[in-house]
Amino acid sequence: MPAFLSWMLVASALGFIKVMALAKLMPPASFGNYGTVLGVAILSATLLSAGKVEGTIKFYPRLWVAGDLAGTRQHAVGVAGTLTWRFALVVGLLCLAATLFDIGYSPWVFLIGGLLGFANALATVMASLIRATGSARLLQSFSFRRAAIALPLSCGLGVTAGWTGALVGDAVATALTLVTCARAVGRHFPAGEGPTPTDHGGGVRLYIATLFSSTTGLADRAIVNLALGPAAAGAYGVIALMVQVGQLTSNIVAQRVGPAVIKAFHSGEGRGTGLRTLVVPCTGLVALAVLLIGAMLAMWRFDLPPGFLSDYGIGPMAIWLGGALVALQIFSLMEFLLIARDQERYILLAGGVAAGAFFALFGLAAFMHWPVEAFIAAAVKARGLHVALLIVLTRRATHRIAAGGGSDGRA
Repeated sequence: MPAFLSWMLVASALGFIKVMALAKLMPPASFGNYGTVLGVAILSATLLSAGKVEGTIKFYPRLWVAGDLAGTRQHAVGVAGTLTWRFALVVGLLCLAATLFDIGYSPWVFLIGGLLGFANALATVMASLIRATGSARLLQSFSFRRAAIALPLSCGLGVTAGWTGALVGDAVATALTLVTCARAVGRHFPAGEGPTPTDHGGGVRLYIATLFSSTTGLADRAIVNLALGPAAAGAYGVIALMVQVGQLTSNIVAQRVGPAVIKAFHSGEGRGTGLRTLVVPCTGLVALAVLLIGAMLAMWRFDLPPGFLSDYGIGPMAIWLGGALVALQIFSLMEFLLIARDQERYILLAGGVAAGAFFALFGLAAFMHWPVEAFIAAAVKARGLHVALLIVLTRRATHRIAAGGGSDGRA
């Protein structure tokens, strides 16, 4: 576990360095456009999945426990095929629309964004396969390669070709990682004949819930861009760098803890797993938030790198709010406790309420033309509500199972 944690933290650090370098190398407006299109592209990976990808999070670990490795491979190939035609259709229509009408971005941008979204969707399926195996070595290799390839590619192309070049670098890095890791992952899932297994484990509910969460975490910069312009979206994107560190750290823990919890519940050995398992991760995220706040405040106070934060107009209030968002990234790990209990409906409920609060608060801030800090505060309030609801609903699900109420795995 210490080696796994170290490698995953290195991968996270490389990702953070990449985005920080792009924020420094690009003008604020260009970085704002980069963050906006990147967020929408990653969101498209969820949007066009329609539950296919989200269902693999729980489905593949359960197939692994059941020993259906060939079926897992067949299912993954089927999902990849479905994603291929969906992205080809949607990206083709968007490129055609951009050719015929002035919609703000060129067909080239939609093509790049579509390829990046498609690559990220396939990467999520690949990650589900790797998590099902329980191989820490494969998981850390996949994450490290992706970050290590993206750093030079995205920064190099970002300097030479602007923000669209940086997006190309991200897409190529993800594609190369998939190709280089495919053989190693395939060894764990031999080809075989037979019917492709069907997931009936709440994938649709999890998809909608993930769409809610993804929208609030990825469309935020697009909303700020529309309301205040690309320079303000760039400032919001710099604060999002702090949040990204919290997301990556939470995801690192979830990569190991989440599938283990799912397997334990499926085999009937994990009934005692509850919110107490999150005490250490939550404490760690709070400590990380404090460290990041301190580091960012030091950067602001001593103007390091020179002119960086001042160019984006970022002050202490935005930094403190960004730190609060870091600690609240625990929500992604909390959701695994409900997935293991077949309570995707609770994840959907919490995500829906939080998304409603997010759009209401962001809409108000946009209507009033409030500064960037107001949008960050809105994100904090919405995510805080999300975490609070997940705590309440996880306790309810735990008590229900303990009382013999069973689970609800219907989609």
